[in-house]
Amino acid sequence: MKPAFVLMWVLLAGLASCVPNRKFVYLQNKTNALAGGLSTRDSARMESRDYSRKIYRIQINDILSISVRTLNENQMPFFNGAGQGNASVGSMGVGDIFYLNGYTVNDSGQVELPMMGKIKVVQLTLEEAKRQIENGLKQYFNNYFVVIKFGGIRFSVLGEINRPGKYLILQEQLNIFEALANAGDLTVLANRLEVQIVRQFPEGPQIYSVDLTDRTILYSPYYFVQPNDIIYVKPLKIRALGIGTTGFGTFQSILSLLSAVLFAATFIRTFR
Repeated sequence: MKPAFVLMWVLLAGLASCVPNRKFVYLQNKTNALAGGLSTRDSARMESRDYSRKIYRIQINDILSISVRTLNENQMPFFNGAGQGNASVGSMGVGDIFYLNGYTVNDSGQVELPMMGKIKVVQLTLEEAKRQIENGLKQYFNNYFVVIKFGGIRFSVLGEINRPGKYLILQEQLNIFEALANAGDLTVLANRLEVQIVRQFPEGPQIYSVDLTDRTILYSPYYFVQPNDIIYVKPLKIRALGIGTTGFGTFQSILSLLSAVLFAATFIRTFR
């Protein structure tokens, strides 16, 4: 009975340490499952909900791309720095043209523009900052057009990621799945149920936790990445225990440990 008992123990331990498939699948309909199944009408209503967007307001150290179009071509180059040349940047590095030529919001919450001097833009939306700049340009031009954008979306990804690092994406908006895709997606050992987002605010950084396996994240205010976000992916507990990531790997690990224990017991018994 002893060998059978040992084999049963190994099998049970292997099964207990395996990671269920539901912990790996993104965007599951967990609300439907918990509610015992929604009606077709209720399900359609959920799927048609709008994204929960938080209006981003300019913060210190943000980099802005500001372009001015006017009939006076001689004065246009003074304003137009970033975004007028080669802006094909995939990730942060020496090719970050916005860092070199953009307008950085200083510690006082201002950007310094040619001729106009310093303009306070901190805690303004892009549209509000555009109106601020337009009001300042009235004394110089009769006809002009202002385009203001963020100098890309900068974010960092670390933890159980295939390519952790700091990234710059030249898009108007970026969701968390696009951000993770740029970093090579999560590893097999990543905890998709508790992904932490460190978000910057004027009063200081705050930490939020999101569940990538639940499709309600689509309507979360943390679905879209904001400039300077830090995404941290925790490891599964199975990694801390040093057990295999699959059922077969777990079985191999436990079997190796059991073999070592039996060998040691046999050796001690033989030479006692």
